[in-house]
Amino acid sequence: MIFHPISQTRFVGFFHFHKAFLERGIFGVLRHFGQLVQLRRPLMANLL
Repeated sequence: MIFHPISQTRFVGFFHFHKAFLERGIFGVLRHFGQLVQLRRPLMANLL
């Protein structure tokens, strides 16, 4: 596949935006899960 420079930069920006969004979502879920574990088991929360 041949990409035009404009569409390629647009694709890269789109990819980086979704990568940051996914990483932020994953860290948010892990942080929320860590808080739930911390309410139940303080020792296990220290491992996270």
